Amino acid sequence: MAEKMTAAQAVRFDRYSSTNAGIVAISFECDCVPYEDVFTYRRWMAQGFQVQKGEKAIKITTYRPIKDKDTDEIVGKAPTTSAVFCRHQVAEIGDPGNASY
Repeated sequence: MAEKMTAAQAVRFDRYSSTNAGIVAISFECDCVPYEDVFTYRRWMAQGFQVQKGEKAIKITTYRPIKDKDTDEIVGKAPTTSAVFCRHQVAEIGDPGNASY
């Protein structure tokens, strides 16, 4: 399993996808800003938020690195999907109004 992400790492991105930003913009009815208000479950948890019970994610295409087994160098990338949630779908951990945990 991957290392635990810090809150600072959870809001920083190495790359941005204008395609995924467009998908997010049209998928949520709110005024959420991609890469500011929309994150994966793991990134929300790292920031101290829990996705509320019953909320549905939207799926976006992302790419994961493919490493050479012998040299551990990145030799390519493979498409995968990620589920993302908007700020209005989460509540701060410890909030008594959040019944999802």
